[in-house]
Amino acid sequence: ISTITNDIVIASGANTVDIWSASGNTLVLTGVISGAGNWRHSQGAGPTILGGSSPNTYSGVVTISANGYILAAKNGAFGTTANGMVATGGGSVGFTGNVNYTDLEPISISGGGQGNNGALVNFSGTNSFDGPITLASSAAIGAISGQLTLNGDISGAFNLTNRGAGVIILN
Repeated sequence: ISTITNDIVIASGANTVDIWSASGNTLVLTGVISGAGNWRHSQGAGPTILGGSSPNTYSGVVTISANGYILAAKNGAFGTTANGMVATGGGSVGFTGNVNYTDLEPISISGGGQGNNGALVNFSGTNSFDGPITLASSAAIGAISGQLTLNGDISGAFNLTNRGAGVIILN
């Protein structure tokens, strides 16, 4: 496990920042992530966990487009609700560590996610998410372990599959 406690600024501009963790490793970011730039997780199968005590304030789009996870370990981990999260092409966005995620962060999902565990995934713990979820194509939601309660609207005229040994609750 590698932990970075420093604050991170993702500057806006023509380039997209690529932050990821290699297979077999875990990257934990506990500082505040700010800025208006776009961020992608386009390689590496290890989880990147957004933790710490203060919400992140970045407003760019985050795209998880390869095998890997970006996981919220706090409310507000995914930044402002301005642009949302996109999980596609084997990437997963999810939750770990008993998070009650009340920010209405939009999440767009497609495909089966990392290891076919779900493009939206509960990695561990009992977590809830209140934001809207859009199915950009057929997708899977999974709980590797624990429980994930989804309180927001789910939209999109595609198939949705449940995966994993844990529990998914749709409210």
